[in-house]
Amino acid sequence: MDGSLSQAPVRSQKTAEEGLGSNPTDRGRTGTKIHLHVDQQGIPLGVVVVGANVYDNRLVGLTLEKNSDLVNAFGICTGEYCLCLGKGYNYERVREEVPLYGLEPHIRSRGKEKTERQEGSHPARRWVVERTFARLKGFRCIRTRYCCYLESFLAFVKLACAIIVFRKTPCDANNMPG
Repeated sequence: MDGSLSQAPVRSQKTAEEGLGSNPTDRGRTGTKIHLHVDQQGIPLGVVVVGANVYDNRLVGLTLEKNSDLVNAFGICTGEYCLCLGKGYNYERVREEVPLYGLEPHIRSRGKEKTERQEGSHPARRWVVERTFARLKGFRCIRTRYCCYLESFLAFVKLACAIIVFRKTPCDANNMPG
């Protein structure tokens, strides 16, 4: 799970209601944060869109709630599963919140990279969610948000996630219609 910032040069009076906020990494310009939960193959399981000024650790429960129906319907998380999180999630409230959804939190703490290099252990595979974000940002309407309304932008994000799932699903020529 991770979050990514997008520019949003739209002019809206209702910034918080429309998922807009001042981007802390872009000189306070208007921006949007896409918070994404993926499985180990990079298939999106849950997505939340909020203003750019919302901290990632506040969105863990909201993102997991959005995909709990999907996970339960398809039986994706039937056993003990881990949730790999970065340093931005290293808070006690996150460590208490994640097990409520049946997941074991793997949160990277500060200074852990040096000990992992010395021990020779394998780090968490957070590159999977970064690769999914790169695929999402391949869609022009998501890279820069031009939609004024949150519902429209969220529809584009979910459509892009559906296209990513479709592209990752193997195609069987015998079951194709026509």
